[in-house]
Amino acid sequence: MSNRENDDVVVLCDGKYEFVRDPAYGLKCLRHGESWREFIGDNAVHELFGEVLRLRGELSMAQDEIESLVGDLEACREECGDIRGGEVDEAT
Repeated sequence: MSNRENDDVVVLCDGKYEFVRDPAYGLKCLRHGESWREFIGDNAVHELFGEVLRLRGELSMAQDEIESLVGDLEACREECGDIRGGEVDEAT
């Protein structure tokens, strides 16, 4: 991953490529940390970049929801015991 703490960065290939959206310069790509390509006026790449960011946001929210549900399930098991096949297993 990148050492940047920025929502407008997509890192690929274990850091080899780093796509950065900069309000002043548009979308550019770094390769091994060095400036490599700029995508000024390339709307297809801009749209793809935006879609990656959107999907990563949705994935993050889904992961948070799963963690919350797992926590709820664990709390329920502690309170009620483990229910399997209609029986309560107090040992679990």
